[in-house]
Amino acid sequence: MPLDSIVEGFFGGLWRAVLWVVVEIVFELLIKGLGYTICRPFGKVDIDNGRCALVGILAWVILIWALLYFLI
Repeated sequence: MPLDSIVEGFFGGLWRAVLWVVVEIVFELLIKGLGYTICRPFGKVDIDNGRCALVGILAWVILIWALLYFLI
């Protein structure tokens, strides 16, 4: 039935949009934002630099490891 494909297409597009927003928020704010905050005192750095993302990921790994190590 054509109505099924219309509804499926609408909800598929809506799901993709919501997922894109969540990924964008997590990556941009939590990972790159933390990396930028850590790198900023050490010199001029651009938030779109790959270094910010790498430092942010490493910082989250260290934070989660420390939390698990000291709580368990």
